[in-house]
Amino acid sequence: MKIKMLITFVLLLNTYLAFSQSKSIDYNQFIRETQKNISEGSKISIVWWIPVEFWDIALHKNNSLSEDQIKKFLEILKSYSIFAVIDAEVGVLGGFSYTPLDSISENIVLIDNDSKSFKPLKYEVLEVSIQNLLSAFKPMLKNAMGQLGENMNFFVFSDNDGSKRISNPYSKGYVIIKIKDKEYKWRTPLGTLLPQKFCPKDGDLMNGAWDFCPWDGEKLIEIKK
Repeated sequence: MKIKMLITFVLLLNTYLAFSQSKSIDYNQFIRETQKNISEGSKISIVWWIPVEFWDIALHKNNSLSEDQIKKFLEILKSYSIFAVIDAEVGVLGGFSYTPLDSISENIVLIDNDSKSFKPLKYEVLEVSIQNLLSAFKPMLKNAMGQLGENMNFFVFSDNDGSKRISNPYSKGYVIIKIKDKEYKWRTPLGTLLPQKFCPKDGDLMNGAWDFCPWDGEKLIEIKK
């Protein structure tokens, strides 16, 4: 059920942004790489990392925007990483009891490669364009998904720490979201953002983030575009 909920949201978001699959990126794999979920008994929690690279793809697939508009919007978005969070408990009759936004806000942190922790930015300090983006999501998701959409919360973190990105999907390391005692960890770089590689022994295509074939140990070769 938890996977279906996330997929439903993604499909709705794609419709809203007129987003179609990129030829150079395996869209389904990209979603799998950027979402994490924990299911413990009746408790379900889902965290989806939405880096600026997602918006770059999405906005370029929206024919109503000019290249200049996209460039200006991405210039704003590149300063942030957005995480969508659902945290709920399923009742005996299948109903959901959701963790309030304030409770998640108090306990959520982003952890970088150097084990530094960062709290989400407050709504009022965000760029107006980001505020408008987040404001558009809530009524859309509520109308389409009811309580599930209404209780999907978005947390915005700064993606700049001096001269480096805090949550860089291209750098070697990891990105962690921690909510109380639960950790959601992404190993980076994300393979779907890199050129695919192939095994020279059998020719099988492999994740772009891998260096060696996990089956026969051969060093993988990058597919040149």
